[in-house]
Amino acid sequence: MAITRNQNVTGLLIATAAGLASAGMLTFIDEESTGVSTVIAADKAIGKDWTLPENPNPQTILNEAQADAQAKRYEIALAKQVWFHENALKLNPGMTGVRLSFALSSWESLGRAYPPAMTKLQAIRDGLQERAIKGEDLMSGFADLAAINRTLGEDSRTSEAFRATDVLNPKAAKMAIFYVKPALVKSKDYELYLKYTDVKRDYLQMRQLYELNMQMAEDKKFGGNLGDFAKKSFRNGSATLVAILAVSDRKGEASEIAALAKKQLEDPEFFKELDAALVGTVPNPFP
Repeated sequence: MAITRNQNVTGLLIATAAGLASAGMLTFIDEESTGVSTVIAADKAIGKDWTLPENPNPQTILNEAQADAQAKRYEIALAKQVWFHENALKLNPGMTGVRLSFALSSWESLGRAYPPAMTKLQAIRDGLQERAIKGEDLMSGFADLAAINRTLGEDSRTSEAFRATDVLNPKAAKMAIFYVKPALVKSKDYELYLKYTDVKRDYLQMRQLYELNMQMAEDKKFGGNLGDFAKKSFRNGSATLVAILAVSDRKGEASEIAALAKKQLEDPEFFKELDAALVGTVPNPFP
């Protein structure tokens, strides 16, 4: 099954945020250079019955992996999922969102039917956790780690890795905070959440991302789904920040952010969410 526009809204927002970060348009991540390894050679056989085509198209291969899984060609499906995960961005950097959302969901679904696929995904996750704690692959490592754990329903492992990183490598923790905040909210690590959060800058970044995505939503090819998703994301992020400040006895800052958010998005339901946040009701992470 090919990826539809509706299914890719989450991925688009992930890609937008990551892209802004890497371009320096959002400043929540320090600059960090990373190397890019060579794409697997086209003549190399991968898996038992699959050979990479001469000019591989990541989207086509991902779609084929889903079709193979549905046809119970599990080994081939796994080989394609692994190839996509390791190589898609080398050929098409714009697939960041798909890679960290829909593709991982597809892989997790395959893993439920074919245990070796789950074992492979968990092994990749474990390797990412080890490298992230060491401060390696700072931009991509924690992004991948958090996304895989979220897909597997194991956000607590992201929080665990981040707590270790906070102790062993605070610089790495500062660079990774954007990717781990939802996990920290779920584990109620509010003190650690705020340790690496510049409150005003954090809100301004949420607003910037919201405004950018609302502009993109005006493009008919995205339809109304992107706009709806962007609003929900902004509402959740703002209310979460307000609530964490409130429960951390920083009520003045909580009130200031709530006022700014209400001015940005005038919506009665949003106002209710912010009022609840001001008395310490922390919303569940979205999406």
